[in-house]
Amino acid sequence: MAMDDNKDLLIANAERKLLSDILERVSDGIVALDSDWCYTYVNARAARMLQRENAEELIGKHIWTEYPEGVGQPFHQAYLKAYKTQQVIVFEEYYSPWNQWFENRIYPSQDGLTIYFTEITERKNAEEALRRSQKMDMVGKLTSGIAHDFNNILGIILGNLELLEPCVNGGEGGIKRIQTIKDAGLRAAQLIRKLLSFSRQEVAQVSVIEINMLINEMIELISHSLTPNIEVNYDISKNLWSTKIDPGDFKDMLLNLCINARDSMTGHGNITIEAHNINLDEDSSELGLYMTPGQYVELIISDTGAGIENENIEHIFEPFFTTKDQGKGTGMGLAMVYAFVKRSAGDIKCNSEVGVGTSFRIYLPGVKSEKTSNQQHDKQLETVPHGTETILVVDDEKELMILAKDILESLGYRVLTAGDGKEALEQLTRIPEIDLLFSDVVMPGGISGYDLAEQAVANRNDLKVLLTSGNIKNIMPGKNHIRFNANLLHKPYRRSELATKVRSTIDEEK
Repeated sequence: MAMDDNKDLLIANAERKLLSDILERVSDGIVALDSDWCYTYVNARAARMLQRENAEELIGKHIWTEYPEGVGQPFHQAYLKAYKTQQVIVFEEYYSPWNQWFENRIYPSQDGLTIYFTEITERKNAEEALRRSQKMDMVGKLTSGIAHDFNNILGIILGNLELLEPCVNGGEGGIKRIQTIKDAGLRAAQLIRKLLSFSRQEVAQVSVIEINMLINEMIELISHSLTPNIEVNYDISKNLWSTKIDPGDFKDMLLNLCINARDSMTGHGNITIEAHNINLDEDSSELGLYMTPGQYVELIISDTGAGIENENIEHIFEPFFTTKDQGKGTGMGLAMVYAFVKRSAGDIKCNSEVGVGTSFRIYLPGVKSEKTSNQQHDKQLETVPHGTETILVVDDEKELMILAKDILESLGYRVLTAGDGKEALEQLTRIPEIDLLFSDVVMPGGISGYDLAEQAVANRNDLKVLLTSGNIKNIMPGKNHIRFNANLLHKPYRRSELATKVRSTIDEEK
């Protein structure tokens, strides 16, 4: 009998081990909570998604003590409902503290909850990009129909005004009124031309051209279009690849973006215009939904203006949408920009933070020979600035932190890392030879990049600071934080961008 009991025990242990091995290998995160909301099981996948090194860190811990930012979130409400009603709940939800989407399945019992979850942020972003693209296509088709009809009506109005004008004899007041109507009609006609340009799918006068030539031609016009208090900085690579575009449309786009940047600033400000070559593969985060992997020219227009509210970002390219005061904008400028980029088989991305500024990144397909590619690549490697200083890299996104560390170490720098502001401040206190703090702006834990920079500089006024950000969030820097915006590197950054910005920040005078 004892032998049978022992055999049963061995079988049970083997079955438990097999089940454990299976749970550890599944792609879903799996956790179990008891009736006191404490973790009783966490598989390896769940531990990673819950931002822990291993499952043991959570076993026995109270979920809302470990993740207090989740209290009141839809997840919290769903867990309570599932346990109270003893009903299975399946839902998708955005977790704002981590800026991620999750798909969740909650299975309740009297003893607690078993939760299966997986991160679906990439899928949701792709769905949203497709939805926006379809929406813009629909708006373009609708706009085209309305524009053509309205153009016909305007033609009738303006044509009859021209015929009527000679018939108004000796009435100066009447002639003045006719001219006023004509001027208004001509403005309307100009707006309709913009609408037709927005809805046009084919490029009118395409040619293969280097955009640095077009930018040089625009420098004087851009300068005259801005106020004296706005400084324009140019960082244009000398050997840009050619691209197939309509030169006139490109100039209109550049001027539109510069004027928008001007209007977003009160008093002094800066506009930066950059252009570089970039290779995008299938894994590149910059690759848009309808773009193909390959060679692109990246144009970046950034400003230090007021920024764009998060809820307005998805509407800014729509015709007639404007955040300007009534009468100060038609809402067609960015719609024209969007239409030109899409007609040119490219893509445009907007990163904006309230109180920080806005950056538009435009990707236009490049045209070059393989020989030029190798020569340019070699030249870029030779001209990227190096250094030997000590840099502290701070980023809660581990992969980005490692990437920055690897890049900077390849350039000769000594690199230290920290995963949050608290750890960074400890290292800055302990290691006085740190020359540069390179930190993300948006980080959990109550210490943002701005807060970290302020505290660090207060303790060491010789410390140089470079911040980086790519999240579209409503972040309003305090009055003491504005000074750090002068050195702000937008994500995603390339090796050459990081190298140049780090070197210029270290070398600048305090």
